[in-house]
Amino acid sequence: LGRQRKGQFPKLLGSDMEQGCNAATVDDETISMVLASNSLFRGRYAVILAEESMGDLHWLSQSGHLRGVLLQKSDAIFSSNEKTRAWALSAECSEPFGACKPCLWGSDAHDLDRMFEPAQQRYCWIKADPLFSGLRQVMNEPHARAYIGLLPPLLDEMNHQQRFFIESIAIKKKATSKLAEKWFDATQFPLNPEMVAIIGNKGSGKSALADTLALMGGCQLSEEEYGFLRAKRFRAKDAVGKVDRSGEFEPRVRWSNGEESPFRSLSTVVSKGEVERVKYLPQGYLERICNERDEKSFTDFEQELDRVIFSHVPHSDRLGRSTLAALIVTLRASTA
Repeated sequence: LGRQRKGQFPKLLGSDMEQGCNAATVDDETISMVLASNSLFRGRYAVILAEESMGDLHWLSQSGHLRGVLLQKSDAIFSSNEKTRAWALSAECSEPFGACKPCLWGSDAHDLDRMFEPAQQRYCWIKADPLFSGLRQVMNEPHARAYIGLLPPLLDEMNHQQRFFIESIAIKKKATSKLAEKWFDATQFPLNPEMVAIIGNKGSGKSALADTLALMGGCQLSEEEYGFLRAKRFRAKDAVGKVDRSGEFEPRVRWSNGEESPFRSLSTVVSKGEVERVKYLPQGYLERICNERDEKSFTDFEQELDRVIFSHVPHSDRLGRSTLAALIVTLRASTA
């Protein structure tokens, strides 16, 4: 093909291979058919459309229809254009083309000096395992798993608010302990800064981990609100009445700013007035306040709802008030 083109156009420079590559075209229908029909490819490929200005296309035009056909087949779009990214994650894309599409990007380097340095610091952040299955997950959750920019909002927030994020929790037996029973086994867990789901069979330690986080976070809980660290469970004494297992273990919580929680054993009772760094909703709490119909439960629900809403009101807008109810009274008085 390259030799043929150079024969037709003598001014073309470069090798036959280069000119052939520049001119070669492929039939997307044929490619789609081969990928879909050959079991070697099934589940092992992704179609990514390189396009900069998808949101500006006139879809009813001939070129727009052609791109629309390709977009319908595509799993993602290769673009760093902000308008394209916003459009690809909107209903304008998902409704006519089947789904929202993540935008992915590279350095777009045409020389060595630009390697790994995309224009305008449009770095591509992917939240997934660095495997093909991770890439497929990005395509399943385009809003949550792909970001183009200097730093994703969550990482930027973590950099400025590190003391609010737990990095890890560890539970180990005291060096002086003579307890022969095996518990926790020097367990250490790194924690994701976003939602963490604890899964496991009954008795596998879910409540133990949640209760320990509450204890180390200074939660003001009553004895009955713990699921694992209760006097009738892990804090129970043995038949002789001497050994309290919980006193034999010391947990450690490390925050993202490098700070570690104060020393305390699993038998420690949180002192009144201690600052709560973790908010803990005990097992059954939401079910109780949502399902029970008595006046007290309804009041508990309202108070919890008000607390959550008020926590999202910026401090500058709270007018010196400490509760949502007090803020509403002040606002009503000012507009009366």
